[in-house]
Amino acid sequence: MASAGAVTTRSNRSGQPETDMSSYTYLYTDADGETRIDNPHIGFVDRGIGATPIPAVSVSLVRIPGGASAGLQVTPFRQLGVVLDGVVEILPSDGEPVLASLGTTILAEDLTGRGHGYGARSTDRLLLLVRLADAQDTDVLPTAPAAASSDETLRLPRIVATADGGSSFDEFELPVSSGLDGAHEIPIACAAFARLPAGAFADWHPSARRRLVVTLEGAADLVTTDGSVRHAIPGSVMMLDDVTGKGHQTFVHAQAERFMLLLTLPDEDPGR
Repeated sequence: MASAGAVTTRSNRSGQPETDMSSYTYLYTDADGETRIDNPHIGFVDRGIGATPIPAVSVSLVRIPGGASAGLQVTPFRQLGVVLDGVVEILPSDGEPVLASLGTTILAEDLTGRGHGYGARSTDRLLLLVRLADAQDTDVLPTAPAAASSDETLRLPRIVATADGGSSFDEFELPVSSGLDGAHEIPIACAAFARLPAGAFADWHPSARRRLVVTLEGAADLVTTDGSVRHAIPGSVMMLDDVTGKGHQTFVHAQAERFMLLLTLPDEDPGR
């Protein structure tokens, strides 16, 4: 059984080095209608926070109960899935299953053909799903679907600006749906991948946009002006809502680069 692995480097068609993240699992439909799994080059991973935006519609959190499995089915729309907790066993229609572990990103584009399933595991699995815009939607993004009812909420850290121009942590809640059908979808403006070098330090800075930041690999400490610290590790989600004031500091741990998925939120937050 295959599994997601390390980060490698290769050259693109112009001979310039680019980054492969083999912790990406790619599901696609071949000419025979079979769903296949690959670990392709992901061209939209940029260094730093100024990452190339990917048109996206919404984000949702889904919990797959322990012991649950599903037979072959196509992906209803293009989506990115990130494993936040547990291990997901992906079953393509053409052969060997793949295990997607903590922080692994799954790009699913098997919209036709036989589709894929997932295998039963003894423990719950928590997934973050990003619904991508259709390929033809380049100028205007479609409206996110109406929210479904959620079964639970997950409390996550958020950095906010304070009245004195500083920053502090509080918490926000994201709804968690049970199973992949009828997930509670929250509108987002776009998605992007970014990476920061091992040992990088970013001094006081506000967030350029309201964002959810999902750590895929590596780790970092984020510090607010009141001295509070939160740790970002693979599978963790944090909201950056300090778009004014002094902002926060970021310390990337020296052991490895930090790879992130950035989800930019609309300027208007109906949940505030």
